[in-house]
Amino acid sequence: EEGLEDRIKFIGFVEDVKPYYQLADALLLTSLIEGMSIAMLEAMYFGLPMILTRMGGGTELIIEQGDLGILINNCYQSITQLGEESLDYYAYLDSPNNTEDLVQAMVDFYTRRKHWREAGKKGRDKIIARFSLDKIIPQYEREFLKLAIHGKNQRIEKQLFFELLEN
Repeated sequence: EEGLEDRIKFIGFVEDVKPYYQLADALLLTSLIEGMSIAMLEAMYFGLPMILTRMGGGTELIIEQGDLGILINNCYQSITQLGEESLDYYAYLDSPNNTEDLVQAMVDFYTRRKHWREAGKKGRDKIIARFSLDKIIPQYEREFLKLAIHGKNQRIEKQLFFELLEN
C-alpha cells in the first residue's frame, strides 16, 4: 500500500544474525508482551540504539533515562488487560494509539543520528557489565538455591501437615 517493497525485506530465519545487526542503524521492537528479549541484548552487544515499547526487560534493565534509546508507551493501558482475545485485538490494529509516539521516536532517531549512534555504543559496555557470565551465573545460583530451600521447606511443611492429620 505504501510502496515500500524495495525498502523492507522479510528475511526469515537465519543462523548468523551478526551481519544484519552490523547493517542496522537501530533496533525497533514494539512488542505487546516481552520478558527479556534476546534481540534487545543482541542489539546492545552490537551497539545499536533502540526504540522499545514499555514492557518487560526494556523498562527494567535496558533503557534507563534515555541512555540507549527511547521507550514508548504500549498501545494498551496495562498488561493486566491482555487476554487471549484482547491480545489478538491489539496485535492486529492497523493504527494503534501509540503510533504517533512511535513516529516521533523514529523521526528523532533519523534527525539525531550522531547522538543515537553514540548512545547505542554504550549498550555493549552495559551488557558486558550486567549480563556477562561472571555476573549472571551467581545470580542464577542464588535463585536456584532459593527455589531449592523453598521447595525443601514446602516438603517439610506438607510432611508435618500430614503427620498432624494422622494423629
